[in-house]
Amino acid sequence: MTISRERFLVAVSVALYIASLAVPTAICIGNQCDSWPGYGILLFGWLAVYASPANMTWLANPLLFICWMLQLFSSTKAALMVGLAALGLAASFLLYDQILSSESGSLSTITGTAPGYWLWLAAMAFACANSIMALRKRPVP
Repeated sequence: MTISRERFLVAVSVALYIASLAVPTAICIGNQCDSWPGYGILLFGWLAVYASPANMTWLANPLLFICWMLQLFSSTKAALMVGLAALGLAASFLLYDQILSSESGSLSTITGTAPGYWLWLAAMAFACANSIMALRKRPVP
């Protein structure tokens, strides 16, 4: 049984995403870089998605899932658009300096990003690159 190149590349993007969840740290808050692993942000990030602009970047997760589904079912143009939206939203996290990180409702200062964030971003960039390669491979009508 052979797997298509597109499906293999989607699997690589999914593997990067899973790796981003498994690394112990995604973002640094205050002077502490070990309090928010990727899986914690995925599981609980939706609870505060409208609390601050930085929290809204969590919405890149469902966009990435939609991108993967579109790639698997051959909607490459739509997959690229959704993937670019996910990548742009995820990258916008770098523009913010505060995030809601506790139940108290007060914002915490973002002091850095950690490997989990960069793997998460790489998963989205890889999904976009996969869509671009699929579009380039198709004949122009």
